[in-house]
Amino acid sequence: HAQLTFARIGNPTGAIAAFAAAALSIAAYEIFAPLIVGFALVLLWPQRRDRRAIFLVTALGTLILAAVLYKVIASGRAGPIAEPERYLQGAYRLVSPAYDWRVDSSLNLSAAVEVHLWLTFKGWGTALVDLVSGKFSFAAVIAASVIALLGYWRMSAARVGPASPLPLLLLGVAAFALGHATFLLVPSILFSPTGMANRVLVAAAIGVAMIIVAAIRLLARWSSNAFAVAVAFVAFCAALRMAEIQAYWAEAPAIQRRILAAAEPSIRSVPAGSTVILDGVCPYHGPAVVFEAYWDVGGALSLALGREVNGDAVSPRMSLTDRGLETSIYRDAATYPYGPALYVY
Repeated sequence: HAQLTFARIGNPTGAIAAFAAAALSIAAYEIFAPLIVGFALVLLWPQRRDRRAIFLVTALGTLILAAVLYKVIASGRAGPIAEPERYLQGAYRLVSPAYDWRVDSSLNLSAAVEVHLWLTFKGWGTALVDLVSGKFSFAAVIAASVIALLGYWRMSAARVGPASPLPLLLLGVAAFALGHATFLLVPSILFSPTGMANRVLVAAAIGVAMIIVAAIRLLARWSSNAFAVAVAFVAFCAALRMAEIQAYWAEAPAIQRRILAAAEPSIRSVPAGSTVILDGVCPYHGPAVVFEAYWDVGGALSLALGREVNGDAVSPRMSLTDRGLETSIYRDAATYPYGPALYVY
């Protein structure tokens, strides 16, 4: 919005706001960096001879490059960036048909399409089936209906004309690609349609929305009313799907409390600094995390016992070795040596 303001009326406040917003965005999460720069370049291209436009694009580009380099150096999340074989492996995984997004963590074209598009459409279908079978509460159906009506009212009031949807489709594809571009440098993306890891997909979701709207425009090009109805239908299905997903997350804390209450009598005498491994506990409730790794198990047990203990959960990622129990998550390995400080509940 700030970039648009500057491009349209030349207000310096817009440039300052765009610069500040970019800085805050990249400081929070770097996945929007390619989109911010790409948007500025395309938006200001018609004014490329204007010194103000040149200044804004140069300043934004310099800021984002400096911020990303700082994060690469300071956080270590990008790993050793001077290893060519790492990027060759990433390039192979980008197009590999054998890539499985459920167990691997890298950028992959087929996974991006499946998770962003196919599973989105499939989720809407699932929501409609569950609606017919009566699984939704009255409140959820009313909320989704209100959202759909607002969408219809807004789209019908816009009076969408017969313009070609091709430019919007191309912009959507570009935004989709730029939304993933950060992970060419940091090859640690997890494709999760409804789980906690889908936070890395929010930048590309802008492109997905544009692609879907362009498709609706193409299918409903004969009537602005048909376009409004189609958008309202999508809004209705999506709202129901979100209500379905959030129910799992809302129920997960109660499951955590039941597990802790059951474990507490057996582990209340465990000394501080010990490690407790939870066994027989499903790490997830649908897409919601129950107890998944050392950071949530250890923290929850420490709070329940009133002293600091370590913890982890048994999963298919864990194995028995000569040295102890070994496990990993997001390629973060952990070993728990056998001995008097290791407990299994």
